[in-house]
Amino acid sequence: MALELLFGRASSDHELALLERVQATLAADDQAEIFYVVPNHIKFETEIQVLNRLATLQDRHGAAVAVPNVQVFSLSRLAWYYMQNDPIYRQANLSATGMTMLVQSLLREHQTELELYGNLLTKQGFISQFASQILELKQAGLSWQEVRDMADALTQQGTLQMKLHDLALIGEALDQELATRNQYLSSQLLAALRVYLATEKTDVSHHYYFINGYSQMTTPERGVVEALIERAGGVTIALPADDGSASVTAESLSENDLFYRPKRLAQQLRQFATDHQVAVTASSVTMQRPVSETITTVESFWIAYEQEGVKPNGQTPTPKDLAIWQATTRYQEIEQMARMIRQEVASGKRRYRDFMLMTRDLGQYENMLPAVFARYQIPVFMDLDRPMAAHPLVAFLDKLFRLAPAYTIADVMGLLKTELLIPEDVTVAEYREALAETENYVLAKNTPGWRWTDKQPWQFDRNVADSDDEVLREHVAEKDAQLALIHDQISTVVAPFLADLAQAPMRARWQDASTCF
Repeated sequence: MALELLFGRASSDHELALLERVQATLAADDQAEIFYVVPNHIKFETEIQVLNRLATLQDRHGAAVAVPNVQVFSLSRLAWYYMQNDPIYRQANLSATGMTMLVQSLLREHQTELELYGNLLTKQGFISQFASQILELKQAGLSWQEVRDMADALTQQGTLQMKLHDLALIGEALDQELATRNQYLSSQLLAALRVYLATEKTDVSHHYYFINGYSQMTTPERGVVEALIERAGGVTIALPADDGSASVTAESLSENDLFYRPKRLAQQLRQFATDHQVAVTASSVTMQRPVSETITTVESFWIAYEQEGVKPNGQTPTPKDLAIWQATTRYQEIEQMARMIRQEVASGKRRYRDFMLMTRDLGQYENMLPAVFARYQIPVFMDLDRPMAAHPLVAFLDKLFRLAPAYTIADVMGLLKTELLIPEDVTVAEYREALAETENYVLAKNTPGWRWTDKQPWQFDRNVADSDDEVLREHVAEKDAQLALIHDQISTVVAPFLADLAQAPMRARWQDASTCF
Protein backbone atom coordinates (compact mmCIF):
# COMPACT_ATOMS: atom_id res chain seq x y z
CA MET A 1 0.00 0.00 0.00
CA ALA A 2 1.33 3.41 -0.96
CA LEU A 3 0.09 6.83 -2.03
CA GLU A 4 2.03 8.97 -4.49
CA LEU A 5 1.04 12.57 -5.19
CA LEU A 6 2.21 14.21 -8.41
CA PHE A 7 2.01 17.99 -8.79
CA GLY A 8 2.47 20.05 -11.92
CA ARG A 9 1.00 22.89 -13.89
CA ALA A 10 -1.67 22.09 -16.46
CA SER A 11 1.01 22.46 -19.15
CA SER A 12 2.95 19.62 -17.54
CA ASP A 13 2.52 16.14 -18.99
CA HIS A 14 0.72 14.47 -16.08
CA GLU A 15 -0.38 11.63 -18.33
CA LEU A 16 3.16 10.69 -19.37
CA ALA A 17 4.34 10.80 -15.76
CA LEU A 18 1.57 8.39 -14.78
CA LEU A 19 2.16 6.07 -17.74
CA GLU A 20 5.84 5.78 -16.92
CA ARG A 21 4.81 4.64 -13.44
CA VAL A 22 2.30 2.24 -14.98
CA GLN A 23 5.08 0.74 -17.07
CA ALA A 24 7.32 0.37 -14.01
CA THR A 25 4.51 -1.23 -12.00
CA LEU A 26 3.77 -3.81 -14.71
CA ALA A 27 7.46 -4.70 -14.82
CA ALA A 28 7.75 -5.02 -11.03
CA ASP A 29 4.56 -7.02 -10.33
CA ASP A 30 3.57 -9.78 -12.75
CA GLN A 31 0.13 -9.98 -11.06
CA ALA A 32 -0.53 -6.26 -11.40
CA GLU A 33 -3.92 -5.03 -12.63
CA ILE A 34 -3.79 -1.39 -13.70
CA PHE A 35 -6.76 0.97 -13.48
CA TYR A 36 -6.32 4.40 -15.03
CA VAL A 37 -9.11 6.51 -13.53
CA VAL A 38 -10.41 9.74 -15.08
CA PRO A 39 -13.60 11.82 -14.82
CA ASN A 40 -16.50 10.34 -16.75
CA HIS A 41 -16.76 13.13 -19.36
CA ILE A 42 -13.27 12.47 -20.76
CA LYS A 43 -13.16 8.69 -20.38
CA PHE A 44 -13.61 7.72 -24.04
CA GLU A 45 -10.91 9.90 -25.59
CA THR A 46 -8.59 9.24 -22.64
CA GLU A 47 -8.93 5.48 -23.09
CA ILE A 48 -7.76 5.65 -26.69
CA GLN A 49 -4.91 8.05 -25.95
CA VAL A 50 -3.66 6.26 -22.84
CA LEU A 51 -3.55 2.84 -24.47
CA ASN A 52 -1.79 4.23 -27.55
CA ARG A 53 0.82 6.12 -25.52
CA LEU A 54 1.42 3.16 -23.22
CA ALA A 55 1.83 0.86 -26.22
CA THR A 56 4.40 3.29 -27.61
CA LEU A 57 6.29 3.28 -24.31
CA GLN A 58 6.32 -0.53 -24.44
CA ASP A 59 7.52 -0.39 -28.07
CA ARG A 60 4.31 -1.90 -29.44
CA HIS A 61 3.28 -0.65 -32.85
CA GLY A 62 0.54 -1.40 -35.33
CA ALA A 63 -2.86 -0.33 -36.58
CA ALA A 64 -4.46 -1.90 -33.51
CA VAL A 65 -2.71 -2.19 -30.17
CA ALA A 66 -3.66 -4.12 -27.06
CA VAL A 67 -2.19 -3.53 -23.62
CA PRO A 68 -2.93 -6.40 -21.23
CA ASN A 69 -3.97 -5.79 -17.62
CA VAL A 70 -4.62 -2.07 -18.21
CA GLN A 71 -8.11 -0.56 -18.13
CA VAL A 72 -9.34 3.02 -18.30
CA PHE A 73 -12.33 3.62 -16.03
CA SER A 74 -14.35 6.39 -14.48
CA LEU A 75 -15.18 5.94 -10.80
CA SER A 76 -18.79 5.01 -11.60
CA ARG A 77 -17.55 2.41 -14.09
CA LEU A 78 -15.18 1.14 -11.44
CA ALA A 79 -18.19 0.58 -9.18
CA TRP A 80 -19.84 -1.51 -11.89
CA TYR A 81 -16.62 -3.49 -12.44
CA TYR A 82 -16.40 -4.58 -8.83
CA MET A 83 -20.05 -4.80 -7.80
CA GLN A 84 -21.93 -5.89 -10.92
CA ASN A 85 -22.83 -9.25 -9.35
CA ASP A 86 -23.16 -8.06 -5.76
CA PRO A 87 -26.47 -7.37 -3.99
CA ILE A 88 -25.15 -3.96 -2.92
CA TYR A 89 -25.01 -2.88 -6.57
CA ARG A 90 -28.48 -4.17 -7.36
CA GLN A 91 -29.89 -2.31 -4.36
CA ALA A 92 -28.53 1.00 -5.68
CA ASN A 93 -31.38 1.19 -8.13
CA LEU A 94 -33.61 4.04 -7.05
CA SER A 95 -33.55 6.45 -9.98
CA ALA A 96 -34.00 10.21 -9.83
CA THR A 97 -37.65 9.73 -10.81
CA GLY A 98 -38.15 7.18 -8.07
CA MET A 99 -36.53 9.51 -5.55
CA THR A 100 -38.85 12.35 -6.60
CA MET A 101 -41.91 10.16 -6.08
CA LEU A 102 -40.62 9.07 -2.68
CA VAL A 103 -39.91 12.68 -1.66
CA GLN A 104 -43.43 13.65 -2.72
CA SER A 105 -44.86 10.95 -0.45
CA LEU A 106 -42.67 12.06 2.47
CA LEU A 107 -43.62 15.72 2.00
CA ARG A 108 -47.29 14.83 2.27
CA GLU A 109 -46.63 12.64 5.29
CA HIS A 110 -44.74 15.43 7.11
CA GLN A 111 -46.69 18.40 5.71
CA THR A 112 -47.76 19.68 9.14
CA GLU A 113 -44.12 19.72 10.32
CA LEU A 114 -42.85 21.83 7.41
CA GLU A 115 -42.02 25.41 8.39
CA LEU A 116 -41.70 26.98 4.92
CA TYR A 117 -42.93 24.67 2.20
CA GLY A 118 -46.15 23.31 3.67
CA ASN A 119 -48.35 25.24 1.21
CA LEU A 120 -46.27 24.58 -1.90
CA LEU A 121 -46.80 20.84 -2.33
CA THR A 122 -49.27 21.32 -5.19
CA LYS A 123 -47.19 23.92 -7.03
CA GLN A 124 -46.00 22.67 -10.42
CA GLY A 125 -42.31 21.73 -10.43
CA PHE A 126 -41.86 22.17 -6.66
CA ILE A 127 -41.39 18.48 -5.83
CA SER A 128 -38.63 17.90 -8.38
CA GLN A 129 -36.77 21.08 -7.31
CA PHE A 130 -37.02 20.12 -3.64
CA ALA A 131 -35.77 16.59 -4.41
CA SER A 132 -32.82 17.97 -6.40
CA GLN A 133 -31.82 20.20 -3.47
CA ILE A 134 -31.86 17.21 -1.13
CA LEU A 135 -29.70 15.31 -3.60
CA GLU A 136 -27.20 18.19 -3.80
CA LEU A 137 -26.83 18.22 -0.03
CA LYS A 138 -26.33 14.46 0.06
CA GLN A 139 -23.73 14.61 -2.70
CA ALA A 140 -21.89 17.37 -0.83
CA GLY A 141 -21.39 14.90 2.02
CA LEU A 142 -23.26 16.93 4.64
CA SER A 143 -25.07 15.06 7.38
CA TRP A 144 -28.59 16.18 8.19
CA GLN A 145 -27.45 17.08 11.70
CA GLU A 146 -24.88 19.42 10.14
CA VAL A 147 -27.66 20.99 8.07
CA ARG A 148 -29.72 21.47 11.25
CA ASP A 149 -26.74 23.05 12.99
CA MET A 150 -26.33 25.44 10.05
CA ALA A 151 -30.01 26.35 10.32
CA ASP A 152 -29.75 26.97 14.06
CA ALA A 153 -26.83 29.35 13.47
CA LEU A 154 -28.82 31.50 11.01
CA THR A 155 -30.75 33.43 13.61
CA GLN A 156 -30.92 36.57 11.44
CA GLN A 157 -32.06 34.79 8.25
CA GLY A 158 -35.45 33.34 9.03
CA THR A 159 -36.41 32.19 5.54
CA LEU A 160 -33.16 30.31 4.93
CA GLN A 161 -33.36 28.86 8.41
CA MET A 162 -36.83 27.43 7.74
CA LYS A 163 -35.74 26.15 4.33
CA LEU A 164 -32.82 24.22 5.81
CA HIS A 165 -35.11 22.86 8.54
CA ASP A 166 -37.51 21.46 5.93
CA LEU A 167 -34.68 19.99 3.86
CA ALA A 168 -33.17 18.28 6.92
CA LEU A 169 -36.59 17.00 8.00
CA ILE A 170 -37.38 15.33 4.67
CA GLY A 171 -33.74 14.30 4.12
CA GLU A 172 -33.69 12.36 7.39
CA ALA A 173 -37.03 10.78 6.57
CA LEU A 174 -35.71 9.80 3.15
CA ASP A 175 -32.61 8.13 4.62
CA GLN A 176 -34.76 6.22 7.09
CA GLU A 177 -37.09 5.05 4.33
CA LEU A 178 -34.19 3.92 2.14
CA ALA A 179 -32.64 2.06 5.08
CA THR A 180 -35.97 0.31 5.69
CA ARG A 181 -36.12 -0.71 2.04
CA ASN A 182 -32.41 -1.66 2.07
CA GLN A 183 -31.85 0.58 -0.96
CA TYR A 184 -29.43 3.22 -2.18
CA LEU A 185 -30.03 6.08 -4.54
CA SER A 186 -28.43 5.56 -7.93
CA SER A 187 -26.47 8.74 -7.25
CA GLN A 188 -25.01 7.11 -4.10
CA LEU A 189 -23.28 4.38 -6.06
CA LEU A 190 -19.83 5.59 -5.03
CA ALA A 191 -20.80 5.42 -1.38
CA ALA A 192 -21.91 1.84 -2.03
CA LEU A 193 -18.52 1.11 -3.63
CA ARG A 194 -16.71 2.33 -0.55
CA VAL A 195 -18.86 0.08 1.63
CA TYR A 196 -18.18 -2.82 -0.74
CA LEU A 197 -14.41 -2.32 -0.62
CA ALA A 198 -14.56 -2.26 3.18
CA THR A 199 -16.20 -5.72 3.22
CA GLU A 200 -13.08 -7.31 1.70
CA LYS A 201 -15.19 -9.22 -0.82
CA THR A 202 -12.48 -8.68 -3.41
CA ASP A 203 -8.71 -8.72 -3.17
CA VAL A 204 -7.22 -5.48 -4.51
CA SER A 205 -3.73 -5.97 -3.15
CA HIS A 206 -2.37 -6.29 -6.70
CA HIS A 207 -4.61 -3.59 -8.12
CA TYR A 208 -2.94 -0.25 -8.84
CA TYR A 209 -4.83 2.97 -9.50
CA PHE A 210 -3.51 5.93 -11.48
CA ILE A 211 -5.84 8.92 -11.22
CA ASN A 212 -5.75 11.90 -13.55
CA GLY A 213 -8.01 14.77 -14.63
CA TYR A 214 -9.27 15.82 -11.18
CA SER A 215 -8.68 19.20 -9.56
CA GLN A 216 -11.21 18.49 -6.82
CA MET A 217 -13.46 15.66 -5.70
CA THR A 218 -16.86 15.32 -4.12
CA THR A 219 -17.02 13.63 -0.73
CA PRO A 220 -18.18 10.27 -2.23
CA GLU A 221 -15.40 10.38 -4.85
CA ARG A 222 -12.78 11.10 -2.22
CA GLY A 223 -14.24 8.34 -0.08
CA VAL A 224 -13.64 5.78 -2.83
CA VAL A 225 -10.04 6.97 -3.29
CA GLU A 226 -9.46 6.73 0.46
CA ALA A 227 -10.77 3.17 0.47
CA LEU A 228 -8.39 2.33 -2.36
CA ILE A 229 -5.45 3.96 -0.53
CA GLU A 230 -6.17 1.77 2.47
CA ARG A 231 -6.50 -1.54 0.62
CA ALA A 232 -4.99 -1.40 -2.88
CA GLY A 233 -1.47 -2.16 -4.00
CA GLY A 234 -0.90 1.50 -4.73
CA VAL A 235 -2.62 4.77 -5.64
CA THR A 236 -1.00 7.52 -7.69
CA ILE A 237 -2.88 10.76 -8.34
CA ALA A 238 -1.75 13.66 -10.51
CA LEU A 239 -3.06 17.10 -9.56
CA PRO A 240 -2.73 20.53 -11.19
CA ALA A 241 -0.68 22.88 -9.03
CA ASP A 242 2.12 25.41 -9.25
CA ASP A 243 5.80 24.86 -8.61
CA GLY A 244 6.70 23.78 -5.09
CA SER A 245 3.30 22.30 -4.27
CA ALA A 246 4.84 18.98 -3.25
CA SER A 247 6.19 20.64 -0.11
CA VAL A 248 3.07 22.61 0.86
CA THR A 249 1.83 21.93 4.38
CA ALA A 250 -1.66 22.33 5.77
CA GLU A 251 -0.52 25.35 7.75
CA SER A 252 0.85 27.18 4.69
CA LEU A 253 -2.18 26.47 2.50
CA SER A 254 -4.25 29.59 1.79
CA GLU A 255 -7.86 29.71 0.61
CA ASN A 256 -6.84 32.52 -1.77
CA ASP A 257 -4.41 30.23 -3.58
CA LEU A 258 -5.30 29.66 -7.25
CA PHE A 259 -4.71 25.94 -6.67
CA TYR A 260 -6.35 25.76 -3.29
CA ARG A 261 -8.76 22.97 -4.22
CA PRO A 262 -6.26 20.47 -5.62
CA LYS A 263 -3.83 21.25 -2.80
CA ARG A 264 -6.59 20.82 -0.26
CA LEU A 265 -7.52 17.47 -1.83
CA ALA A 266 -3.87 16.41 -1.65
CA GLN A 267 -3.71 17.36 2.03
CA GLN A 268 -6.87 15.37 2.79
CA LEU A 269 -5.57 12.27 1.02
CA ARG A 270 -2.13 12.65 2.62
CA GLN A 271 -3.68 12.94 6.08
CA PHE A 272 -5.88 9.89 5.51
CA ALA A 273 -2.90 7.83 4.36
CA THR A 274 -0.83 8.94 7.34
CA ASP A 275 -3.62 8.08 9.77
CA HIS A 276 -3.80 4.57 8.29
CA GLN A 277 -0.02 3.99 8.22
CA VAL A 278 0.20 4.14 4.44
CA ALA A 279 3.46 5.43 2.96
CA VAL A 280 3.15 8.78 1.14
CA THR A 281 5.48 10.33 -1.42
CA ALA A 282 5.11 13.59 -3.32
CA SER A 283 6.96 14.85 -6.37
CA SER A 284 6.70 17.36 -9.19
CA VAL A 285 5.97 16.66 -12.84
CA THR A 286 8.72 18.25 -14.91
CA MET A 287 7.86 16.93 -18.37
CA GLN A 288 5.94 19.39 -20.54
CA ARG A 289 3.04 18.79 -22.89
CA PRO A 290 3.42 19.96 -26.52
CA VAL A 291 1.30 23.10 -26.11
CA SER A 292 1.73 26.48 -27.74
CA GLU A 293 3.65 29.35 -26.22
CA THR A 294 0.36 31.26 -25.95
CA ILE A 295 -1.14 28.65 -23.65
CA THR A 296 1.87 28.60 -21.34
CA THR A 297 1.94 32.42 -21.30
CA VAL A 298 -1.72 32.58 -20.26
CA GLU A 299 -1.06 29.92 -17.61
CA SER A 300 1.90 31.81 -16.22
CA PHE A 301 -0.06 35.06 -16.21
CA TRP A 302 -2.85 33.70 -14.02
CA ILE A 303 -0.44 32.06 -11.60
CA ALA A 304 1.57 35.29 -11.31
CA TYR A 305 -1.60 37.35 -11.02
CA GLU A 306 -2.79 35.28 -8.05
CA GLN A 307 0.59 35.45 -6.37
CA GLU A 308 1.75 39.00 -7.17
CA GLY A 309 -1.35 40.91 -8.30
CA VAL A 310 -1.63 43.22 -11.31
CA LYS A 311 1.67 44.30 -12.85
CA PRO A 312 2.30 47.81 -14.24
CA ASN A 313 1.44 48.37 -17.90
CA GLY A 314 3.94 46.91 -20.33
CA GLN A 315 5.27 44.23 -17.96
CA THR A 316 2.79 41.56 -19.00
CA PRO A 317 3.61 39.92 -22.37
CA THR A 318 0.68 39.58 -24.77
CA PRO A 319 1.04 36.78 -27.37
CA LYS A 320 0.25 37.78 -30.95
CA ASP A 321 -2.22 34.92 -31.43
CA LEU A 322 -4.28 35.77 -28.34
CA ALA A 323 -7.39 37.92 -28.80
CA ILE A 324 -9.63 39.08 -25.98
CA TRP A 325 -13.25 39.93 -26.78
CA GLN A 326 -15.94 41.50 -24.69
CA ALA A 327 -19.60 40.68 -25.30
CA THR A 328 -22.64 42.11 -23.56
CA THR A 329 -24.79 38.99 -23.95
CA ARG A 330 -24.22 35.26 -24.50
CA TYR A 331 -26.05 35.52 -27.81
CA GLN A 332 -23.66 38.22 -29.01
CA GLU A 333 -20.72 36.13 -27.82
CA ILE A 334 -21.88 33.12 -29.86
CA GLU A 335 -22.65 35.30 -32.86
CA GLN A 336 -19.12 36.73 -32.88
CA MET A 337 -17.54 33.27 -32.63
CA ALA A 338 -19.73 31.85 -35.40
CA ARG A 339 -18.94 34.75 -37.73
CA MET A 340 -15.20 34.44 -37.11
CA ILE A 341 -15.18 30.65 -37.60
CA ARG A 342 -17.17 30.97 -40.81
CA GLN A 343 -14.77 33.59 -42.19
CA GLU A 344 -11.68 31.53 -41.31
CA VAL A 345 -13.06 28.41 -42.99
CA ALA A 346 -14.27 30.35 -46.06
CA SER A 347 -10.78 31.82 -46.52
CA GLY A 348 -9.28 28.33 -46.63
CA LYS A 349 -7.03 28.97 -43.63
CA ARG A 350 -8.84 26.62 -41.24
CA ARG A 351 -11.17 23.63 -41.09
CA TYR A 352 -14.13 23.30 -38.77
CA ARG A 353 -12.31 20.58 -36.85
CA ASP A 354 -9.56 23.07 -35.97
CA PHE A 355 -11.86 24.94 -33.57
CA MET A 356 -12.72 24.01 -29.99
CA LEU A 357 -15.00 26.19 -27.89
CA MET A 358 -14.61 25.94 -24.12
CA THR A 359 -16.77 27.45 -21.41
CA ARG A 360 -17.17 26.99 -17.69
CA ASP A 361 -20.84 25.96 -17.96
CA LEU A 362 -21.81 24.56 -21.35
CA GLY A 363 -25.41 24.11 -20.21
CA GLN A 364 -25.98 27.87 -20.41
CA TYR A 365 -25.32 27.70 -24.16
CA GLU A 366 -27.24 24.49 -24.80
CA ASN A 367 -30.15 26.09 -26.68
CA MET A 368 -28.55 29.16 -28.25
CA LEU A 369 -25.35 27.75 -29.68
CA PRO A 370 -26.83 25.08 -32.02
CA ALA A 371 -29.37 27.58 -33.41
CA VAL A 372 -26.77 30.27 -34.16
CA PHE A 373 -24.26 27.82 -35.63
CA ALA A 374 -26.98 26.26 -37.81
CA ARG A 375 -27.74 29.71 -39.22
CA TYR A 376 -24.08 30.02 -40.21
CA GLN A 377 -24.10 26.41 -41.49
CA ILE A 378 -21.39 25.37 -39.04
CA PRO A 379 -21.43 21.71 -37.91
CA VAL A 380 -21.04 21.48 -34.14
CA PHE A 381 -20.93 18.82 -31.44
CA MET A 382 -21.76 19.78 -27.86
CA ASP A 383 -20.16 17.60 -25.20
CA LEU A 384 -23.12 17.50 -22.84
CA ASP A 385 -24.23 14.56 -20.73
CA ARG A 386 -27.63 13.39 -21.93
CA PRO A 387 -29.86 10.87 -20.17
CA MET A 388 -29.97 7.50 -21.89
CA ALA A 389 -33.78 7.63 -21.71
CA ALA A 390 -33.70 10.41 -24.32
CA HIS A 391 -31.88 8.24 -26.88
CA PRO A 392 -34.16 7.40 -29.85
CA LEU A 393 -33.48 3.65 -29.59
CA VAL A 394 -34.33 3.56 -25.87
CA ALA A 395 -37.51 5.57 -26.50
CA PHE A 396 -38.36 3.27 -29.41
CA LEU A 397 -38.04 0.09 -27.33
CA ASP A 398 -39.89 1.64 -24.41
CA LYS A 399 -42.86 2.63 -26.58
CA LEU A 400 -42.78 -0.60 -28.61
CA PHE A 401 -43.20 -2.91 -25.65
CA ARG A 402 -45.89 -0.68 -24.14
CA LEU A 403 -48.01 -0.49 -27.31
CA ALA A 404 -50.12 -3.62 -27.02
CA PRO A 405 -52.93 -4.04 -26.30
CA ALA A 406 -54.03 -0.41 -25.81
CA TYR A 407 -52.27 1.23 -28.78
CA THR A 408 -52.79 4.70 -27.36
CA ILE A 409 -52.18 7.67 -29.62
CA ALA A 410 -49.37 8.96 -27.37
CA ASP A 411 -47.48 5.63 -27.44
CA VAL A 412 -47.92 5.10 -31.18
CA MET A 413 -46.78 8.62 -32.01
CA GLY A 414 -43.88 8.39 -29.55
CA LEU A 415 -42.75 5.19 -31.28
CA LEU A 416 -42.96 6.56 -34.81
CA LYS A 417 -41.42 9.94 -33.98
CA THR A 418 -38.13 8.21 -33.15
CA GLU A 419 -37.89 7.86 -36.96
CA LEU A 420 -36.42 4.36 -36.65
CA LEU A 421 -39.22 2.80 -38.77
CA ILE A 422 -38.95 4.96 -41.88
CA PRO A 423 -39.40 2.77 -45.02
CA GLU A 424 -36.41 2.67 -47.35
CA ASP A 425 -38.30 4.22 -50.28
CA VAL A 426 -39.60 7.19 -48.23
CA THR A 427 -37.58 10.33 -47.50
CA VAL A 428 -37.37 11.78 -44.00
CA ALA A 429 -39.26 14.90 -45.11
CA GLU A 430 -42.08 12.83 -46.66
CA TYR A 431 -42.30 10.65 -43.57
CA ARG A 432 -42.45 13.60 -41.21
CA GLU A 433 -45.19 15.23 -43.26
CA ALA A 434 -47.22 12.00 -43.32
CA LEU A 435 -46.72 11.49 -39.59
CA ALA A 436 -47.86 15.05 -38.80
CA GLU A 437 -50.94 14.62 -41.00
CA THR A 438 -51.77 11.31 -39.35
CA GLU A 439 -51.34 12.75 -35.87
CA ASN A 440 -53.78 15.56 -36.67
CA TYR A 441 -56.22 13.00 -38.09
CA VAL A 442 -56.20 10.62 -35.10
CA LEU A 443 -56.44 13.47 -32.61
CA ALA A 444 -59.40 15.01 -34.48
CA LYS A 445 -61.14 11.62 -34.74
CA ASN A 446 -60.07 10.46 -31.26
CA THR A 447 -59.10 7.18 -32.92
CA PRO A 448 -59.41 4.17 -30.55
CA GLY A 449 -56.56 1.69 -30.19
CA TRP A 450 -58.20 -1.13 -32.15
CA ARG A 451 -58.30 1.02 -35.30
CA TRP A 452 -54.49 0.97 -35.43
CA THR A 453 -54.42 -2.84 -35.75
CA ASP A 454 -57.43 -3.02 -38.08
CA LYS A 455 -56.17 -3.46 -41.66
CA GLN A 456 -59.13 -1.65 -43.20
CA PRO A 457 -57.78 1.49 -44.95
CA TRP A 458 -58.35 4.85 -43.35
CA GLN A 459 -60.07 7.59 -45.33
CA PHE A 460 -59.25 11.24 -44.84
CA ASP A 461 -62.72 12.32 -45.99
CA ARG A 462 -65.05 9.61 -47.32
CA ASN A 463 -67.59 12.22 -48.49
CA VAL A 464 -65.24 13.41 -51.21
CA ALA A 465 -65.34 10.13 -53.15
CA ASP A 466 -68.47 11.20 -55.08
CA SER A 467 -67.35 14.79 -55.57
CA ASP A 468 -67.09 16.24 -59.08
CA ASP A 469 -64.13 18.41 -58.05
CA GLU A 470 -61.11 16.56 -59.47
CA VAL A 471 -58.60 18.82 -57.69
CA LEU A 472 -60.29 18.09 -54.36
CA ARG A 473 -60.28 14.35 -55.03
CA GLU A 474 -56.55 14.42 -55.84
CA HIS A 475 -55.86 16.40 -52.67
CA VAL A 476 -57.79 13.90 -50.55
CA ALA A 477 -56.08 10.97 -52.30
CA GLU A 478 -52.71 12.40 -51.25
CA LYS A 479 -53.94 12.62 -47.67
CA ASP A 480 -55.23 9.02 -47.85
CA ALA A 481 -51.79 7.86 -49.04
CA GLN A 482 -50.13 9.63 -46.10
CA LEU A 483 -52.54 8.03 -43.65
CA ALA A 484 -51.96 4.63 -45.26
CA LEU A 485 -48.17 4.97 -44.92
CA ILE A 486 -48.38 5.45 -41.15
CA HIS A 487 -51.37 3.19 -40.49
CA ASP A 488 -49.82 0.27 -42.41
CA GLN A 489 -46.64 0.49 -40.33
CA ILE A 490 -48.64 -0.37 -37.22
CA SER A 491 -51.27 -2.72 -38.71
CA THR A 492 -48.97 -4.77 -40.98
CA VAL A 493 -45.56 -4.53 -39.29
CA VAL A 494 -45.65 -3.65 -35.60
CA ALA A 495 -48.92 -5.30 -34.51
CA PRO A 496 -48.15 -8.73 -36.09
CA PHE A 497 -44.65 -8.64 -34.57
CA LEU A 498 -46.01 -7.94 -31.07
CA ALA A 499 -48.69 -10.62 -31.51
CA ASP A 500 -46.08 -13.23 -32.45
CA LEU A 501 -43.86 -12.10 -29.60
CA ALA A 502 -46.69 -12.51 -27.09
CA GLN A 503 -47.24 -16.12 -28.16
CA ALA A 504 -43.56 -17.14 -27.86
CA PRO A 505 -41.90 -18.49 -24.69
CA MET A 506 -40.00 -15.87 -22.71
CA ARG A 507 -36.53 -16.89 -23.94
CA ALA A 508 -37.72 -17.04 -27.53
CA ARG A 509 -39.34 -13.62 -27.15
CA TRP A 510 -36.03 -11.92 -26.53
CA GLN A 511 -34.35 -13.91 -29.30
CA ASP A 512 -37.09 -12.84 -31.72
CA ALA A 513 -36.89 -9.25 -30.54
CA SER A 514 -33.10 -9.14 -30.94
CA THR A 515 -33.38 -10.72 -34.40
CA CYS A 516 -36.00 -8.15 -35.39
CA PHE A 517 -33.77 -5.24 -34.40
